[in-house]
Amino acid sequence: MVRVNYKLEIAVALLLLALGLAIAWTGAGYGVGTLRRLGPGLLPLWLGAALAGLSGLALFGAVLSRRGDVALDVRGMVWLSVGFNGFALLLETTGLLPAALLIVLCVGVGNRDVKPLRDLGTAVGLSLFGYLLFYQLLGIPISFVNGLG
Repeated sequence: MVRVNYKLEIAVALLLLALGLAIAWTGAGYGVGTLRRLGPGLLPLWLGAALAGLSGLALFGAVLSRRGDVALDVRGMVWLSVGFNGFALLLETTGLLPAALLIVLCVGVGNRDVKPLRDLGTAVGLSLFGYLLFYQLLGIPISFVNGLG
Protein backbone atom coordinates (compact mmCIF):
# COMPACT_ATOMS: atom_id res chain seq x y z
CA MET A 1 0.00 0.00 0.00
CA VAL A 2 1.18 3.47 -0.93
CA ARG A 3 -0.06 6.48 1.02
CA VAL A 4 -1.46 9.38 -1.01
CA ASN A 5 -2.09 12.79 0.51
CA TYR A 6 -5.53 14.28 -0.15
CA LYS A 7 -3.88 17.39 -1.66
CA LEU A 8 -2.36 15.16 -4.33
CA GLU A 9 -5.78 13.64 -4.94
CA ILE A 10 -7.21 17.15 -5.46
CA ALA A 11 -4.38 18.07 -7.84
CA VAL A 12 -4.84 14.91 -9.95
CA ALA A 13 -8.62 15.42 -10.06
CA LEU A 14 -8.08 19.01 -11.27
CA LEU A 15 -5.60 17.85 -13.90
CA LEU A 16 -7.98 15.16 -15.20
CA LEU A 17 -10.87 17.63 -15.16
CA ALA A 18 -8.85 20.04 -17.31
CA LEU A 19 -7.82 17.21 -19.64
CA GLY A 20 -11.42 16.04 -20.02
CA LEU A 21 -12.60 19.56 -20.82
CA ALA A 22 -9.80 19.99 -23.38
CA ILE A 23 -10.69 16.68 -25.05
CA ALA A 24 -14.39 17.61 -25.15
CA TRP A 25 -13.58 21.07 -26.57
CA THR A 26 -11.36 19.57 -29.24
CA GLY A 27 -13.94 16.91 -30.12
CA ALA A 28 -16.67 19.54 -30.45
CA GLY A 29 -14.44 21.35 -32.94
CA TYR A 30 -14.45 18.32 -35.24
CA GLY A 31 -18.23 18.37 -35.46
CA VAL A 32 -20.54 15.82 -33.88
CA GLY A 33 -22.71 15.30 -36.93
CA THR A 34 -26.34 14.23 -36.82
CA LEU A 35 -28.18 11.14 -35.63
CA ARG A 36 -28.13 9.72 -39.16
CA ARG A 37 -24.51 10.61 -39.89
CA LEU A 38 -22.28 10.74 -36.84
CA GLY A 39 -19.31 13.05 -37.03
CA PRO A 40 -15.69 12.42 -36.02
CA GLY A 41 -16.00 14.60 -32.93
CA LEU A 42 -18.83 12.72 -31.26
CA LEU A 43 -16.74 10.12 -29.45
CA PRO A 44 -14.05 12.53 -28.20
CA LEU A 45 -16.74 14.97 -27.08
CA TRP A 46 -18.58 12.39 -24.99
CA LEU A 47 -15.43 10.71 -23.64
CA GLY A 48 -14.00 14.10 -22.66
CA ALA A 49 -17.27 15.07 -21.01
CA ALA A 50 -17.37 11.76 -19.12
CA LEU A 51 -13.77 12.22 -17.95
CA ALA A 52 -14.50 15.78 -16.85
CA GLY A 53 -17.68 14.72 -15.04
CA LEU A 54 -16.07 11.83 -13.19
CA SER A 55 -13.06 13.98 -12.33
CA GLY A 56 -15.40 16.66 -11.01
CA LEU A 57 -17.03 14.08 -8.75
CA ALA A 58 -13.63 12.90 -7.53
CA LEU A 59 -12.60 16.50 -6.89
CA PHE A 60 -15.83 17.17 -5.01
CA GLY A 61 -15.28 14.09 -2.83
CA ALA A 62 -11.64 14.93 -2.14
CA VAL A 63 -12.41 18.52 -1.17
CA LEU A 64 -15.26 17.54 1.13
CA SER A 65 -13.58 14.62 2.86
CA ARG A 66 -10.14 16.02 3.72
CA ARG A 67 -9.55 12.65 5.30
CA GLY A 68 -5.78 12.89 5.32
CA ASP A 69 -3.73 10.18 3.69
CA VAL A 70 -5.43 7.64 1.45
CA ALA A 71 -4.14 4.09 0.94
CA LEU A 72 -3.45 3.32 -2.71
CA ASP A 73 -3.40 -0.38 -3.56
CA VAL A 74 -0.59 -0.70 -6.10
CA ARG A 75 -0.84 -4.49 -6.20
CA GLY A 76 -4.48 -4.34 -7.30
CA MET A 77 -3.76 -1.79 -10.01
CA VAL A 78 -0.87 -3.87 -11.39
CA TRP A 79 -2.88 -7.10 -11.47
CA LEU A 80 -5.88 -5.35 -13.02
CA SER A 81 -3.63 -3.92 -15.75
CA VAL A 82 -2.13 -7.36 -16.36
CA GLY A 83 -5.62 -8.83 -16.62
CA PHE A 84 -6.92 -6.22 -19.08
CA ASN A 85 -3.85 -6.41 -21.29
CA GLY A 86 -3.81 -10.21 -21.16
CA PHE A 87 -7.50 -10.30 -22.10
CA ALA A 88 -6.84 -8.08 -25.10
CA LEU A 89 -3.90 -10.22 -26.22
CA LEU A 90 -5.56 -13.60 -25.68
CA LEU A 91 -9.06 -12.91 -27.01
CA GLU A 92 -8.27 -13.37 -30.71
CA THR A 93 -5.63 -16.08 -30.31
CA THR A 94 -7.22 -18.37 -27.72
CA GLY A 95 -10.88 -17.39 -27.56
CA LEU A 96 -13.25 -15.87 -25.05
CA LEU A 97 -13.07 -18.53 -22.30
CA PRO A 98 -9.28 -18.46 -21.72
CA ALA A 99 -9.20 -14.65 -21.96
CA ALA A 100 -12.05 -14.27 -19.45
CA LEU A 101 -10.43 -16.84 -17.16
CA LEU A 102 -7.21 -14.81 -17.18
CA ILE A 103 -8.87 -11.50 -16.39
CA VAL A 104 -11.04 -12.93 -13.60
CA LEU A 105 -8.09 -14.71 -11.99
CA CYS A 106 -5.90 -11.59 -12.23
CA VAL A 107 -8.58 -9.47 -10.57
CA GLY A 108 -8.95 -12.10 -7.83
CA VAL A 109 -5.20 -12.20 -7.16
CA GLY A 110 -5.00 -8.41 -7.15
CA ASN A 111 -7.86 -8.28 -4.70
CA ARG A 112 -6.09 -10.78 -2.39
CA ASP A 113 -9.33 -12.73 -2.39
CA VAL A 114 -8.50 -15.81 -4.45
CA LYS A 115 -11.28 -18.39 -4.36
CA PRO A 116 -10.57 -20.74 -7.26
CA LEU A 117 -14.03 -22.30 -7.64
CA ARG A 118 -15.82 -18.97 -7.47
CA ASP A 119 -13.37 -17.38 -9.91
CA LEU A 120 -13.63 -20.31 -12.31
CA GLY A 121 -17.43 -20.18 -12.21
CA THR A 122 -17.39 -16.44 -12.79
CA ALA A 123 -15.05 -16.80 -15.77
CA VAL A 124 -17.11 -19.58 -17.36
CA GLY A 125 -20.39 -17.72 -16.77
CA LEU A 126 -18.98 -14.48 -18.12
CA SER A 127 -17.62 -16.30 -21.18
CA LEU A 128 -20.94 -18.03 -21.91
CA PHE A 129 -22.83 -14.77 -21.52
CA GLY A 130 -20.37 -12.96 -23.79
CA TYR A 131 -20.49 -15.73 -26.40
CA LEU A 132 -24.29 -15.82 -26.44
CA LEU A 133 -24.56 -12.03 -26.57
CA PHE A 134 -21.88 -11.24 -29.13
CA TYR A 135 -21.85 -14.35 -31.34
CA GLN A 136 -25.39 -15.66 -31.20
CA LEU A 137 -27.41 -12.48 -30.68
CA LEU A 138 -25.32 -9.77 -32.36
CA GLY A 139 -23.57 -11.93 -34.95
CA ILE A 140 -20.05 -10.75 -34.09
CA PRO A 141 -17.56 -13.49 -35.02
CA ILE A 142 -15.96 -14.44 -31.72
CA SER A 143 -14.68 -17.85 -30.74
CA PHE A 144 -15.53 -19.40 -27.37
CA VAL A 145 -12.35 -21.50 -27.44
CA ASN A 146 -10.27 -21.47 -30.61
CA GLY A 147 -10.58 -24.77 -32.39
CA LEU A 148 -14.04 -25.48 -30.92
CA GLY A 149 -15.96 -22.82 -32.81
